[in-house]
Amino acid sequence: MARNTHKKQHVIPRSYLAAWCDPQTPKGWEPYVWVWKKVGSQPERRSPGNVFTQTDMYTVMVGDERLLHLEHGLSQLEAKFELVRRHFIAPGISIKEQEKVYISAFLVAMMNRTARQKDHHQRQFGQLLGRARRLEERVRDGGYHDGMVTRISSTDSSAIGIDELQAVVDQPLDILLPAAIDILTPIYADRNFAFLRAPPGMQYITSDNPVLLHDPARPRGSFWGIAPASPTIELTMPISPTTCVVIAHKAKNEFYEAPASFVRRVNDGVRAAAESHYISTSGEVGVMAFSPLPGLGG
Repeated sequence: MARNTHKKQHVIPRSYLAAWCDPQTPKGWEPYVWVWKKVGSQPERRSPGNVFTQTDMYTVMVGDERLLHLEHGLSQLEAKFELVRRHFIAPGISIKEQEKVYISAFLVAMMNRTARQKDHHQRQFGQLLGRARRLEERVRDGGYHDGMVTRISSTDSSAIGIDELQAVVDQPLDILLPAAIDILTPIYADRNFAFLRAPPGMQYITSDNPVLLHDPARPRGSFWGIAPASPTIELTMPISPTTCVVIAHKAKNEFYEAPASFVRRVNDGVRAAAESHYISTSGEVGVMAFSPLPGLGG
């Protein structure tokens, strides 16, 4: 039983953010990253351990008991990703299927563990639950038969009942995050992984929502959002200040020197997708690579 342990939990892993620690950190100081607000204000120096945390973000409550299986499972996944980053990606060693699985699972977790995703799931399933509750009331009033409320039909194994909806609303990440990892990891691990190194003098930033999704086959202006399991989807995530991964069928399993325009495009996307903050290794604006504003040189 875990009553008061592991209460401060990282929405973005501390081990992942540690790669963005300022290399100019004075001797004897605790390593720090530079935290920038998405809009306005000067950056702050903060330890990776004190960035992007929430109390009991992944704790599952059963009565008065705090269950930490989701938090511990994510920690194990983070450790595997860090081993791949340190022993394969940093030295430029080609990865094999097992390493692809670890990177894919980590990336899927990063897509689905954010505060915004948790809030989205609670709103979405909360609306469904509200409709189901209203339908339940009508059944009690004699307006509909009971089978329309508790299940879509007694033979439909994919149906979801009110109790299951309530469980998702109460603990969305405990149910939906493992499911996303189970479903999407083998899909992404079967694709190609390109690692693009930033040119000298440039770096990738990261954020509280660092995974970028792009589907070149999706019609421009489409009403429907991007489908994470689409066969044409491309996923991009900064691995470190020097390296970014692109997962796509049309990519090649190689390391490349990225053009400056690519680094700027990724950083533009990461900053735009951030929920509230982004991270760099320096408090100097000039160190970061963004596209120049319209009408300005650069």
